[in-house]
Formats: sequence, C-alpha cells, structure tokens
Amino acid sequence: MMMTAQGEGRMSEEMAVDWEGDIALLRLQRAPVNALDIDYCETVTRELIALAADGRACAAVLTGRGDCFSAGADLKTVPHYDAGEQRTMLRVLNRLFHAAYRLPVPLVAAVNGHAIAGGLVLALAADYRVAVDQNALLGVTEIRVGIPYPVTAIEILKAELRPEEWRKAVLTGDLFGPGEALARGMVDELRPASEVLSRSLEMAAHLAGSPRETYAAVKRQFRAPALARMAAALEGAEPLAQPWIGPETRIRAAEQLEAMSRRGG
Repeated sequence: MMMTAQGEGRMSEEMAVDWEGDIALLRLQRAPVNALDIDYCETVTRELIALAADGRACAAVLTGRGDCFSAGADLKTVPHYDAGEQRTMLRVLNRLFHAAYRLPVPLVAAVNGHAIAGGLVLALAADYRVAVDQNALLGVTEIRVGIPYPVTAIEILKAELRPEEWRKAVLTGDLFGPGEALARGMVDELRPASEVLSRSLEMAAHLAGSPRETYAAVKRQFRAPALARMAAALEGAEPLAQPWIGPETRIRAAEQLEAMSRRGG
C-alpha cells in the first residue's frame, strides 16, 4: 500500500484507496471481474463522493485488479433481481456514473484489462483513459444481454464518443481489441500492461497542473447538459423505472456466462 504524509490508504476486500502524493488511487478489486451489483455500486459511489469532498486530492486514478477493469453488471445476480431490486440497481448505477462524471478533480482511468458494458461506461466517465495495449476487450454489450441503458450511461456514451461510434457501439454490442477501441475514441492511449498505471498517474499529475477551481469550472461547463439530464434521472425522470429486466435477459445472461466460461474469462 502506498504511503504519503496524508496517511495510510483504505483497503477492503472489494475496494482499495491509496495515495501517490496528493493523487488518490482507487482500485476496483471485487473478484473475479469487478462486476457491479447493488452493494458494489454503492461502495464505489461512496468513495467517489468522499473523494470529491476531500480537499487533499488534486486528482484521482481509477483502475482494476488483475486483467479486468470491470465487466459491468454482475450477470450472476442482476438478471435475477425482483422488481424492487431492479429499481434499486437502476438508482445506484445512475448515482455511480453521475458521481464519476461530475468529480471536480481530474479523473484518469487506468484501464488495466477488459472494460465491458457498465465497466466501459465507468472508464468513459473519466477525463482521460489509458488502456493496456493487448489481451483486453472493450465494448458496451448491454443490447446483447437484454439490459437497456440507464440515462446516465447513455449520456456518457453520447458525450464521450463520436455520434457514429456511440450509435454503432450501442446498437451492435460488439467488443473491440485495444487498437480498435483507440481508433473509435473509447480510450486515449495504449501502453504495455507494466506502464498503464504509471502513465495514468503521470497524466493525472499533468491535468492537476491547472488551477483546481478553474479545472472544475471548465469541466462543469462542457458537461453541464449531460449532468443536468443525469440529475433529472436521479430525481425520478428515469424512463426505465418500470420493469427493467425480463425473462429473456436471464436467458441471455446465462448464455453470456457460459461463453465467458468457455473462453476462460
């Protein structure tokens, strides 16, 4: 664990927060693939909200453990949620993506491996994205599994990808290797696995070189329309608030898990 004058970081079984100087390093470490369920969305959101209120942090880096950044929604549990749990999952997903996208300090995603579905949306919420240059798949696969997008996810995709790219990504559900993900604007640069974190910390320090309040203000300026629609969703304007996941989703999720098992994922 990294140590600084600010003190020790925090670590739990599923989340670690360390410090590199005044840069916060948030590490997703929910085995095996940092998948998102209700509890884990709330865990990550709490850390992001705490970071936004912590005057010590000049920037943050978000990364995963092992060979996965995040595989998105937990297909072992989320498709089996009842109606109440589905509403809760929508709410906590919207809160998670909103908290990441509105973080006032620079946020760099160190995409250490696979970033799929909500995992890629979380990476896209960062201000800059450094990805591993091989052995990773990136894409938004929700349509393949039968999970419609929450408002916050669509807003981030529309804001961060070129129109033709987010349209194709969302409607095909295709996965891409690092090179194609770079060409499509999903990430900003590629590095060997051994350099992803160090380069991300370097970029976070670079972004933090601007005056803190100015950086936060400029970030709010160009994200304001998307953030306003996200805030409305959090206040009840989420069109998916009715039944979100049906029997077909459960079938598709089981098929996806079986395919991942065959690939050794």
